[in-house]
Amino acid sequence: MNLVEEKSAEVCEEAPVFTGQRLNRKMQVYSGSKVVFLPTMMSLYQQCIRTLQNNIDSLYEIGGVPFEILEPVLERCTSEQLLRIEECNPVYIGVTDHLWERHCQRDFRNAQLEEYESWREMYLRLFEERERKLQQLTKSIVLAHSGKPKGNRQRVGLPLGVLISCHSPKTCSQADWRC
Repeated sequence: MNLVEEKSAEVCEEAPVFTGQRLNRKMQVYSGSKVVFLPTMMSLYQQCIRTLQNNIDSLYEIGGVPFEILEPVLERCTSEQLLRIEECNPVYIGVTDHLWERHCQRDFRNAQLEEYESWREMYLRLFEERERKLQQLTKSIVLAHSGKPKGNRQRVGLPLGVLISCHSPKTCSQADWRC
């Protein structure tokens, strides 16, 4: 053997070998979501937190659970869920201010805190302002449309003779459809 053949034989031996079973067979295709399993067993606390995070809408009266334990759950709440939980558990009102800050920055980007105002109060104030503006806009649109007379609308349709002569769109000509 010459030098080129020896090098090509070495390269072939060192090349990674594909160990798949797909030689002249159909490739298997799986549909649906891939089943995900956790590499390690979760602690009981982690399992409880995950269950609570998946069922935030079921949380109302929490009892004497410290905020530090439920903080991962409350971080995943929407503003409506957080407000409901705070109304049922007034103990949490002062300690959830950093969560309200996040909601304010997400929903009202350029808003500024007023003097002696918490993030929760700011969110509620801006939310009420936005709802009031939406109601006023809706009312003005309804009033603008209610002032227009309904009799001026043009009805577009086919003459009665064309409707009787046409059994299906295939049997009608383009000229029949013009009014």
